[in-house]
Amino acid sequence: MRVSHQDNRAATGLGQFRSLLVGLMLICLCVAPPAAARAGGLRLAPAAMPAARPSGEAASAQGSRWLGLASAGQTVVVKLNPSVSAVSKDQIFTVDIQIVAAAQPVDGAEVHLYFDQTYLQVVNLAGNPVGSIQDNGYLSQVIRNKVYTDTQQARIYFAAGIYDPEEPKPSGTFPLATVRFKALWGTGGSTTPLTFGTVLPYRTEVTFAGSSVLGSVENGGVVISGATPPMTPTPTATFTLAPTATPTPTPTNTKAPGRTVYVNLAPSMSSVARDQLFTVDIQVVAGAQPIDGAEIHLFFDQLFLQVVDASGNPTDRIQSSGLLSQVIRNKVYTDTQQARVYFAAGIYDPEEPRPSGTFVLATVRFKALWGTGAGSTPLTFGIELPYKTEVTSGGGSVLAGVGNGSVTISGPEPPMTPTPTATPTNTFTPTRTQTSTATMTSTPTSTPTRTSTPTITPTPKVTYSVCLSQGLLPNTGYNGAQDTHLHSWYPTTVNGAEAFLRLRTDNGARPALKFRLEPVIPIGPGVTVVNATLRLSLAYVSNSYAMTASVFRINRPWDHASATWLSPWAAAGCDAVPSDREGTAVATASIPAEQGNWVVWDVTALVQDWVTNGAPNNGMLLLGQGDLNREVSFQSSNHPDPNFRPQLCITYFGEGTPPTPTPTATVSPTPTWTTESTATRTPTETATGTLLPTETPTRSATPTTTDTPTPTPTNTPTPTRTSTPTSTFTPTLSPTATNTPIPYDLPITRWFQMGISPAGYNGVADTYITSSDENRNSGGESVLRINYDGREKTLVRFDLSRHVPSDAVVTSARLDVNFYMFDSRYPGVPTQIGAFEVLRPWAEYEATWRRPVTGLSWTGCDGVVDRSSVPAASTVVDATGWHMWQDVGLTQLVQKWVSDPSANNGVVLIGQSPTERQFWLATSSQNPTTASRPKLWVVFYRPSPTATPTETATPSPTPTVTLTPTNSPTATATSTPTDTPTSTPTATHTATATLTATATATATATQTSTPEPTPTHSPTATATATASATPTPTPTITITPLPTATGTSTLTPTHTPTATVTWTPAPTLSPTASPTQTETPELYAIFVPVIVRMR
Repeated sequence: MRVSHQDNRAATGLGQFRSLLVGLMLICLCVAPPAAARAGGLRLAPAAMPAARPSGEAASAQGSRWLGLASAGQTVVVKLNPSVSAVSKDQIFTVDIQIVAAAQPVDGAEVHLYFDQTYLQVVNLAGNPVGSIQDNGYLSQVIRNKVYTDTQQARIYFAAGIYDPEEPKPSGTFPLATVRFKALWGTGGSTTPLTFGTVLPYRTEVTFAGSSVLGSVENGGVVISGATPPMTPTPTATFTLAPTATPTPTPTNTKAPGRTVYVNLAPSMSSVARDQLFTVDIQVVAGAQPIDGAEIHLFFDQLFLQVVDASGNPTDRIQSSGLLSQVIRNKVYTDTQQARVYFAAGIYDPEEPRPSGTFVLATVRFKALWGTGAGSTPLTFGIELPYKTEVTSGGGSVLAGVGNGSVTISGPEPPMTPTPTATPTNTFTPTRTQTSTATMTSTPTSTPTRTSTPTITPTPKVTYSVCLSQGLLPNTGYNGAQDTHLHSWYPTTVNGAEAFLRLRTDNGARPALKFRLEPVIPIGPGVTVVNATLRLSLAYVSNSYAMTASVFRINRPWDHASATWLSPWAAAGCDAVPSDREGTAVATASIPAEQGNWVVWDVTALVQDWVTNGAPNNGMLLLGQGDLNREVSFQSSNHPDPNFRPQLCITYFGEGTPPTPTPTATVSPTPTWTTESTATRTPTETATGTLLPTETPTRSATPTTTDTPTPTPTNTPTPTRTSTPTSTFTPTLSPTATNTPIPYDLPITRWFQMGISPAGYNGVADTYITSSDENRNSGGESVLRINYDGREKTLVRFDLSRHVPSDAVVTSARLDVNFYMFDSRYPGVPTQIGAFEVLRPWAEYEATWRRPVTGLSWTGCDGVVDRSSVPAASTVVDATGWHMWQDVGLTQLVQKWVSDPSANNGVVLIGQSPTERQFWLATSSQNPTTASRPKLWVVFYRPSPTATPTETATPSPTPTVTLTPTNSPTATATSTPTDTPTSTPTATHTATATLTATATATATATQTSTPEPTPTHSPTATATATASATPTPTPTITITPLPTATGTSTLTPTHTPTATVTWTPAPTLSPTASPTQTETPELYAIFVPVIVRMR
């Protein structure tokens, strides 16, 4: 039978797991033709773009395939052979998915074939259920081959294409793939249909050179003789595992009727030691309820825990128990501090027993990385979309609640990351011109507790946060959202009622959205928008090519019930600037490689203009960007599940001005005095001497009855200090503040990929060498080639010298390479590929089979001086996609490169399966799809340095500093100031024979009329210190205690108050460039003004 494109059959097969919606839309199997085809290669003529397609009404009238007439060249038919099969119950038979292309070449096909799994089951030759069908190799690159059986209407999803521009494209009539069915029940004389999907998101498609060439599809059917299925399905036998003692689960929500199942952890609390490997079971407590599906999201803090395999190596998988036989997703995501285990599994076979009772769904093996101190680190199940834990039976939820867990880890805790200290502003010997003499009154008040930095809190004003989403937010009554997508293929079609919003990198499809703000959000100049984000749920992707999407302001009114590609716009597709839209993007976001993610754009400026300035709100237009063709879909405001509809989330302040930060202080109940101040003149004070303070701290003297604390000397072993002021050895003898770039003893994971990570990274070199063209250099190509027996090899090198310190300890390393094609003549043949250390330097744009660089020679990098004889790591490549090399040998090799960057010549990837004929193509660092380029992952830490002071053989006298005031005025006060600031001067060094330091200064206490909390600054003092080539003296630490002040006193500095300077030796520093000199440890001086009470 032949169907037209007006068959609006609802797409089925949406799984019971919301976050596992699978349905790639249009395949864009386009590759740019090479600049010049190789000699003897196939030359492709450019394909003509399809003509504009007419409206759906015209299409319906003529019975054509795609909501419009097939364009010129759209002549291909997809059909089944045989179209109708007559079989008996339990018989195994095959059906070919056939393409009838005539003279039209084909380079891509996507097939969605539906069948009723009450009657049919996809099986292998032995009759066992399988999750894929047989590829016949006509389109060499299989992109997707999967049988989805999570609903009664099962779906076969098969997609394949040809990427190599020189590979011949099939035409004529050929079987794309073969489905082997088993007949389960009789159909009672009727036919059970085999139906091709013809509407998005599960639409069958055939392409050539990036354009559709499909004219129609022809469905089929199967007639099965024999016993028919019973009217009421009898539940299959279940088995109950022996229940084990488990902690009482803590439900996280109210148990719905019929929901009796709990998911928890066993054990719920683990106590382990640092570096210990231990396991935690994800346990289902089902009672008598049979289970056929589960989806788990388990969050953990990867600062403390790491998922590993039985050998303790990091892994991104956990161990399934197998009780739910079909594993749908098993992945550990570690791209944020809060890592997530994502595990989903189910049972599709209606005859397979469903587990019940208490059973283990999966097991997580952790490694404890750091101690948790007195606390524990949590293990938490996700309970909200899009990361919602779920358990199902018969397609419905049976989950009542989850029980979280925790892990207590003994041993060293993770080191604190150094926080840079703000540098105080230096003032050079200020001259005090007047102070205040306070008159005391005995009114007790509360004194604010002093802090170094005042706490900033906003003025109390109300902040509102509101999300707008059709039928959901802020409540189910909101109906102010409109959206549609404009499609150039269907220029007169209105898409405002569709459930999806389509977007393409070529902008042939572009979404338009708008949200009515009033009366939910007040409009006017008194409203300030603090933040606004547009959030769209990514439903489907056609491929994983890099893609971004930008938001543009729409200037022309429109309505979702009438907007098309042509109307109401001044230029088709809302493209007239500025009459239709603005030409500058409001925001841009990257589109993830996988569906199920939310994409977020910051549209604060646009919403602020609508709200505060009253600008017309005509919504937003999305335009896609990308080097290669890609199509994605977002759920629209018409999507049946409101949780996935578009959202506009706004945070704003109501009428009035935005808050002004004001300092606040915590009040302490310490009695004090309120002062009334009168100004009086005080003689000018100056400080002189070699040890010169470079900043005078502001003193806020508040009379209290507390004692003045005495400074305590400390040793600081860290050679590079992040606090300010500090001292460092520089040729100009000036103090320099430095931040520690990488903390010590913390595990750090970095991945290296050309153009992506680290930002701007360009340290990858790769090429392939081939014995079939010994003088060919392939360093500029976008592909890498490896064959089964070493006749084609790939060289790859990552420069780590600027990103991993040479003192780092490498704990793990992994090489990832993306394989995208194999020789279709040998389907299913795997190849073992080893990564061998290259021992000689080579150049990316010079290396060939005959030479590593111009002027030197080798033969295929196969000599004992060319590479190692044993691979550092090996892996088996048996399918397209990412493959990884990860072994202790590779870790040791990367450690060698880190410690000695000159030894880094990379690795050569060589096939080691001489009897298993196969050829592989992988993406190189030159590939235009940046996300598919080779990656190197390195996990390392920097060990803490050992501070070892230099031994002294010839001690010198302990240096001291004498403070001699140049003026000795008497400051009369009726109270004693309590805050005596101390200072830590920075010593700079010169290389002479002796070590001396002197200083003269005057210290004066000053009262302020109104005490306020004032941070105490540390002034910098410059000292002249000398160091000889002989060993450094060990100073004596001496502290002069400060006297305690009383309620009333006269503060009179003596003529020669003496303070002892504390010299704190720093760790030994490395020698300078001159081999005859060694640097003296840093010396830090604490300058303490001394106040003497005169009786």
